[in-house]
Amino acid sequence: MSEFTTTAPKQSGVIEDLLEVLWSPAAVFDRTRDRKAGMYLLVLAIVGLVIVVATGSLVQPYIDAGADLQMALAAKSGRPIPEGAANMTRNISTYAYYASPLLFIPIGALLSALFIKWGGKTMSAPLRYGQALTIAAVSSSPRLFGYLTTAVQGAVLDTTNVRSLADASLGPARFVDPYAASTVLHTFLMTIDVFSVWQCVLIAIAVSVVARVERTTGALVALIAWALGAALTLIPGLLAS
Repeated sequence: MSEFTTTAPKQSGVIEDLLEVLWSPAAVFDRTRDRKAGMYLLVLAIVGLVIVVATGSLVQPYIDAGADLQMALAAKSGRPIPEGAANMTRNISTYAYYASPLLFIPIGALLSALFIKWGGKTMSAPLRYGQALTIAAVSSSPRLFGYLTTAVQGAVLDTTNVRSLADASLGPARFVDPYAASTVLHTFLMTIDVFSVWQCVLIAIAVSVVARVERTTGALVALIAWALGAALTLIPGLLAS
């Protein structure tokens, strides 16, 4: 039997939902099934921006290492960065990191919603796109912890020999040499960490609650959505190889 509540959902605020989803996701997705995603995305983007700006100096060694990696890989592939452009490349990487909450949170949610809807259709778990977008938005809450954990590592760990942002990842990419591994493999491993798994679990629960299907069906929908998202991130590396 499907697992869902039958009582009338309580009223709640955006911040309350984004916090409570971390420990009581079924209740949150039950009461937000017909809500719009806009305010959730706005709050997530603003909080993410505050975090990256406040902790930017702690993360800077990882950002610079990532820029150096990109320059080294470009040179290795026969497209070297012009002399004197190293600082510009690092500056662009820094600005991109600061802008990431404003860009990747809303864009990521829009794409994830599409993948969730496709997965739901494949697994006979009917969802409107608006519902899928709210699921994608609210389930993004753990991603904010990704910014925080990177900053904490920058504060307490020796960052003199870091190789890229992957060295702060709480996943398999942390243990792979980005200079030796293929770009496609390294990019794929970067899609797997504690926070992506957490988000995937939240999506699985959300689909089962909102579409009123078995949890196993929700898990399959979440897996399909994750696989489609991971495949999308691999396209640039595949085209460059």
